[in-house]
Amino acid sequence: THPHPGTESAAKNMLAGPAVAMMDRIRDMIRDARDKN
Repeated sequence: THPHPGTESAAKNMLAGPAVAMMDRIRDMIRDARDKN
């Protein structure tokens, strides 16, 4: 069975979205820690 066009990218966006948000949050935490020191 072949997935419909677009469903694969939608699934990737569902996975990539939270991952990118996590990276941004971690980057902000690192920046805050660096600023405090």
